[in-house]
Amino acid sequence: AGLSVEVLAPQPHMPNLVSRYVGAAEGRHLILNGHLDQFPVEDPSAWSVAPYGGEVRDGRIYGRGASDMKGGTVALAAAMILLAELRVPLKGRGTGTFVSDEETGGRWGTAWP
Repeated sequence: AGLSVEVLAPQPHMPNLVSRYVGAAEGRHLILNGHLDQFPVEDPSAWSVAPYGGEVRDGRIYGRGASDMKGGTVALAAAMILLAELRVPLKGRGTGTFVSDEETGGRWGTAWP
């Protein structure tokens, strides 16, 4: 879509994606932030489906990450893509941050420099 995208991985198993859109003029900076991780499963045997399996049953997805910010993160990515594809003449810039370490405190995600 013409966005710049950078992968920043302060921890090899926790990549963060940063996407940038530069508007038509100077102005404010809008940051859209979503997380890619989900809260850890303490006891997988307590689940009726594999918690990380993403099983599709009767048109629904079952698993730990099936909802936990996934729809919101996709919406943020779609907003960034539409800004670029439609060449929206923003006064300012937009940054999409898609982080891997939100559920355990954000040290290697949003809070990482």
